Amino acid sequence: MSTAGQHHIPSDARPATPATAGPDLAFPTLPRTHLLRTLDTAADTGHTILLNAPAGTGKTVLLATWLDHRRTTRPGTRTAWGTADAHNSGTPWADLHRDLITPAAAGPEGPHRPGPALRAVPTPPSGQRDPRPGRRPADRSAHRSNAVVPHGHVRSVPSVGPAEGDDVGFGSSLTRLLDELCAESAPVVLVIDAAEDLVEPQLSAELEYLVRHAPANVTVVVAGRVEPALRWHALELRGRLARFGPAELALTAEEVRELCDQHGCALDGRMLARVLELTRGWAALARLAALHLARQPRDPGTALATLARSPRTISAFLEREVIGPLPAQVREFLVRTALPAAFTEQLAERLVEHSPRETLDTLARLHFPYTHENRDGALCFAYPPLVRAHLLGETLRMDPAALTRLRLTIADWNIGAGVPLSALEQLLYLPDPGPARDFLRDHALGVVLDGGGPALFDRLDHAIPAFTADPYIRLLRAVDALGRGEIDTATAQLELTHPARDDSAPTGDPEPRPGVQLRQPTPIMDSPLPESVSHPSGARSCVPEQWLRTLRRAVAIELAIAVGGPAEDLEPGPEPTPTGNHDIDAYLAVQRATVLLGRGEVATGERELRRTLASAEHSRHARLALRSANRLAVASGIEGSIAAMRERAQHALDIAGAHRLLDSTDALQAVVMTALAAHVQGDDHSGRYFADALTGHRRRGAFEPGSHEHVVAQLLAFDTAADRYGAAQSLRHSMSVLINRSQPPFTLGLLVQAVWTLLRVPDGRAAQQLVAEAHRTVGAHPVVALCEAGLARAANKARSVHALTAPLLAAGARVNPLMAVLGWLLDATAHAELGNSLKAYEGLANALRCAEPEHLVRPFLDVPGALDLLDTFAGRFGHDDAFAGRIRHHPAAARGSAAAPALTTTELTVLKHLPSGRTTQQIADDLGVSINTVKTHMRGIYGKLGSSSRTDALDRARRTGLL
Repeated sequence: MSTAGQHHIPSDARPATPATAGPDLAFPTLPRTHLLRTLDTAADTGHTILLNAPAGTGKTVLLATWLDHRRTTRPGTRTAWGTADAHNSGTPWADLHRDLITPAAAGPEGPHRPGPALRAVPTPPSGQRDPRPGRRPADRSAHRSNAVVPHGHVRSVPSVGPAEGDDVGFGSSLTRLLDELCAESAPVVLVIDAAEDLVEPQLSAELEYLVRHAPANVTVVVAGRVEPALRWHALELRGRLARFGPAELALTAEEVRELCDQHGCALDGRMLARVLELTRGWAALARLAALHLARQPRDPGTALATLARSPRTISAFLEREVIGPLPAQVREFLVRTALPAAFTEQLAERLVEHSPRETLDTLARLHFPYTHENRDGALCFAYPPLVRAHLLGETLRMDPAALTRLRLTIADWNIGAGVPLSALEQLLYLPDPGPARDFLRDHALGVVLDGGGPALFDRLDHAIPAFTADPYIRLLRAVDALGRGEIDTATAQLELTHPARDDSAPTGDPEPRPGVQLRQPTPIMDSPLPESVSHPSGARSCVPEQWLRTLRRAVAIELAIAVGGPAEDLEPGPEPTPTGNHDIDAYLAVQRATVLLGRGEVATGERELRRTLASAEHSRHARLALRSANRLAVASGIEGSIAAMRERAQHALDIAGAHRLLDSTDALQAVVMTALAAHVQGDDHSGRYFADALTGHRRRGAFEPGSHEHVVAQLLAFDTAADRYGAAQSLRHSMSVLINRSQPPFTLGLLVQAVWTLLRVPDGRAAQQLVAEAHRTVGAHPVVALCEAGLARAANKARSVHALTAPLLAAGARVNPLMAVLGWLLDATAHAELGNSLKAYEGLANALRCAEPEHLVRPFLDVPGALDLLDTFAGRFGHDDAFAGRIRHHPAAARGSAAAPALTTTELTVLKHLPSGRTTQQIADDLGVSINTVKTHMRGIYGKLGSSSRTDALDRARRTGLL
């Protein structure tokens, strides 16, 4: 039986173990307490223990340790150990019998010593039968019934004899062993090691009889690399069998760490995780890995890298103990199926050219180490990393032409299965770079759009560095950087692709290969190898110049949108000529549609985005689908359709969640739009959830001031800010930067929300500064006019409000629902202030009529006086009464009535002098008034704030936003 740290020899070369010998353990054993307890439980409840696993998984060491533990914790327990050897002659059970009755073997002191090897016996002569063919003799049963059974054992177990008609004959050695076991009253543990060597039918029959008819005080442990061919199901049906396999024997992370510590090899968390990943807790591999790392203490990184390639000691172990003894056909199967990182039965059939089912069943029966999992409805198999590394080394002995055919078969299969990166892994090993270049031309952009850019570039950098200078690869790096928000990297990569001004450079564009379709390529092995295309910059590209121009244009547009680049980059230009590459055409379509949205051509942009979304979902391009859905939500936001924006943003989040893209920039933008919609719709529960999510993103540096994400995060966190004055200044600054760097359609919707949020601070200068900045940047835009009306309403200038809102509300004016609601509310409250109650009611009714379909609640909470009007006219809005009632009873409505106290202008001036620490007389001197005047104002401030001291007044003023 093989264990970690032992030299392993095949069964045909193992000598019979002498009675006094035990496992040659060169290293201290690990205290595997959890396994010892599990074995104790199985033994105490009358189970037979079946322990099967490959060589080196620690079976013998575990059982030897357990027997020592068993004798210590349960004094009086007797043990017997036999190692089977089918190649010796003699009685198979005599040595177990001697081991059992030898006092030294049964004593609790000293380490356990396994007994002698079991030896095969000749089949009994024809006609000789065991005297107990179907059941035990009465005297043995009686003896069992009266035996003293230790606590926890099953006193009586029904007979589970051979099936009727079995012709089982036994020799005198087994009879004596059974007599001894039946006569023994103390607990007995009988270990039969290397049970896979009991290959003769007679030995198997005798083992089965022993296992199924052992007395209740006897625990039989059958251990080996392969499960003996017994009727184990009979014991399982009666709940009397406990199975242990490779999964149970695998070392835990802490056990691997302790094992490495034994060899003076200290591992940090990263190295420990890597060793555990490579060894999968296989005891022998973990021990050999520790020895390998200990030999290179000064360069652990290199040692870990060479370990992943299966060093000589590990390969020798695997070849000698695990792979070498396998039949030639099985070995061939392993080598061929090790080429892909994972394989299905269908792929294996193409690689080995016959059904793999029988071979997989053989490997399972032999407990060969491999894993399997369900991936998209297909059962995928994979070998442990070190086993695969060893098998890949064996491929070097294959015929090169045959190996190339296998790699092309795997690549073709993976492309058809939608895992192109796995295909590239095979193509980069080919001596001819043509298929890899062909792959990059047809599939590389799709890989990048699906988030596989870092893995793609890493493979290229290590395998074929020359590809990194290709302008097409540089553009792909720019696309990848933009997807992760790395603007500087994207800019640098884009600049490196601009053609050099060289009149002698070739200008003709080779025709792209026709018929290129995403996810349905021509099989690589049948494709003509493309020629490199000269690029005017001097570099050579794997794609035509037309493709480069188209992709460069798309990247420039996205970069300009991200940073507010040159105006010429924000022009959609004429309808582009299709390149024939679906990914390039779709990527450009998304960028052109975004430009159209920014120019106010929303309908045209939406049509482009719907087509791209449908195409991306059909072709399983998750990241492109996410981006299309995200931009459709933006289109709804531009139109002021908050409900549609939230629905589309949620669809984008569903795509991101289904494809593990929630950490992407597009998913973050969808979160922002969902959060903003929840805020405008008065959904405080969702708003708080998204506010917390955005706060977490902001703390991790996912966005910076001047971005849409930062502005929305500030809006949602404003009400809970400890310093509302500071929060107002931060919001104003971020919104000002955004106005100057982004196109108006993408910012004006946020401008309205920012202005109304800033107006909650009694000092309205932040809101005034922001509106002035918007007017200078955008000009006389209707949204800016609406914000100016908000400033006028805060200053109680009702006539100015009416003058500013009248053009927005005139018949025929094109205004989106959110702007219409705000306009009507401002108009209604202005008429109410002027005493025109009928006009106030009409304006309020119009606001409700526009707000109800979109569930726009926030404007009624933001516009001063709107809630008072709802209370005044409650019950007079017809079918909109229910919606009006929800607004009136909204939790934020109550908070809105508890606004900051209204200080006079002079009181505000005095309040702003208090933080300076100056005395009352000094403040009076600064203001040019008497000290009594200042004291009068301070009494008014204290009374309105409900405070009794300067310190308390300053604290309350900061919390309410007065400071």
